[in-house]
Formats: sequence, structure tokens, C-alpha cells
Amino acid sequence: MELRVAGAQIPVTRDVDANLALLEAAIEYAAHARADVLLTPEGSLSGYTHQFDAGEVEAGLRRIVSLASEAGVGLALGTCFAEREDERCYNQVRFYDAGGRFLGFHSKTLTCGTLTDPPEGETNHFATAPLRTFELNGVRVGALICNDLWANPGCTPQPDPHLTQQLSRMGARVIF
Repeated sequence: MELRVAGAQIPVTRDVDANLALLEAAIEYAAHARADVLLTPEGSLSGYTHQFDAGEVEAGLRRIVSLASEAGVGLALGTCFAEREDERCYNQVRFYDAGGRFLGFHSKTLTCGTLTDPPEGETNHFATAPLRTFELNGVRVGALICNDLWANPGCTPQPDPHLTQQLSRMGARVIF
């Protein structure tokens, strides 16, 4: 199988409306390029923060998913999001197929924080979830966010769990 990916290299701000405008343009570009999926940056909807208006982000998410679905483009959407199931905030990549069906999310695993005890930083603000893979257009994919990929020991108090290798063993052919 083949997977045509469009990447949105866009600035990320705490202004959800400004982010939405850029994401809408990126979806239009991806559709024009006949991409199967659009990959967006970390926090591209909510902003890179745990302090966001959850209702505003949820409304924006519905809008983006609807536009992508109408355009026939799947999403690997970077956003911070408070999940309803557990009311915890995750820095995540949310996966949607081209029909707008939610496939699940990858949460940033190696959250950044100081090496002090206790650590300070995003490690205190974002929850984590088990590593997962998803099926997009018949291709098994996974995602890593920021420090998940390079496991910089100066940025996290957590050890390197070799997440790329784990995703590969889980069958991922593409890692976003």
C-alpha cells in the first residue's frame, strides 16, 4: 500500500482561531496535492500549552475534522487535548481517517521537565498513554512527539525506552 502525506509547516500560537485558519489552508493544500493524510505540528490546534479553552479546542477540532473529511484527507493532528474519558490533558497526535472517523491518539511519552526532584515542566501538566499504532489507508502508522524521537536526557527525567524500535516491533511502517 501507499500513503501520500502532506506536512503542514506552520507557526503554532495560543490563538486557536489563528491556528484554525492555518489548518484550514493546510487541509486545502493537502486536498489539492491529493494527500491521504495531513500531518500537523505539535500543538497546532490548541497551541503548545496545557492552558487552553477546552470548549474552543473541541469546537475547532470538530470544524477541522469536518473540513478534512469533506476534502477526503485523513489527519495526524497535533494538539493538546483534554480527553473526556479521564478528563486528563494530553499533548497528542490525533488520527482520523479520510472519512473523519477517529482512530485514536498518541500522547507524548517522554514529557520534558527538569532533572530536579520533583521534576518541573510539562511532565507535571500532560498525561501519558501507552504507545499505539493506527491503520491509515492500509498502512500501519505510529507517531512520536518531540522528545519521544530523540529522548534527550537533558530534557526529561525519564530513561530512553527506544520508542521508534517499539513502534517498529508493533508493525509501524511509517512513524510520524
